Parts: sequence; structure tokens; C-alpha cells
Amino acid sequence: LLPIRYEGADIEVAVMEVPLRFTGFTLSATGLTAFYEPLDPAEQPRPGGQIDRAMMETMNAAYGSVQGLWTEDGKYVDLTNAQADGGGGYASWSYPYPISPAAVTAVDVAGTRVALSELERMTAPAE
Repeated sequence: LLPIRYEGADIEVAVMEVPLRFTGFTLSATGLTAFYEPLDPAEQPRPGGQIDRAMMETMNAAYGSVQGLWTEDGKYVDLTNAQADGGGGYASWSYPYPISPAAVTAVDVAGTRVALSELERMTAPAE
């Protein structure tokens, strides 16, 4: 199954008091990646710079942002305990079991249901 990339999102949320804007998602059979940017310029990663407290708080907030997803059969898949990783500008979560990327209809970002049908869908390169 090829990953699917969704772009054109403009979802602003605050997680752990850190304001973030989510701009897109990539879904594969084994996990989800969300692309974000901090709304506070001081928390933007700096090329070659070391990770400071503000950037670490931003990454931790990003890891806590995606709480789950919905599939076309109406099931909710909880990702709050999923393994998360990432870096400046993206965070990824592993699914508890394989899920067809085409079967995912929405993503739960900090309690906000983001319908993927409202975003631009494209085939993503293999991860």
C-alpha cells in the first residue's frame, strides 16, 4: 500500500500551552506523520542550532497533539499511547496494527476532527 499525503491543512491548536499550526499529514499502513510549525517564532528550529527548552517544549507538544484517527467504518483508533518520534516540523505515530491509508477518513488533532476529504490528497513517496 502506498502512503497518501494530505496537504492544505491550516489547523491551529494549543497543546500544553504551545500554539501549533498543522499543515499536512502523511498516512502509511503502519503510521501517521503530521507536519506542523510553531506559531511562536522563538520556538522555530534554527539550522545548526542546539535544541533549547522552547524547542523541546514544542516537540513534546507536537508529540501530544495527534490523539487518534477515524476509519471509513466509523472506528476510532486511539494513538495517545502510540510510539511517537519526529523532529523540527514533523511528528510521527505508529499504529497499533496495520491500517490502509485509504481507509482513514479523519485525524484527531488535540480534540479537533480534521476531515481528510477537505484536504488535497496526493500519492506520497515511499517512506
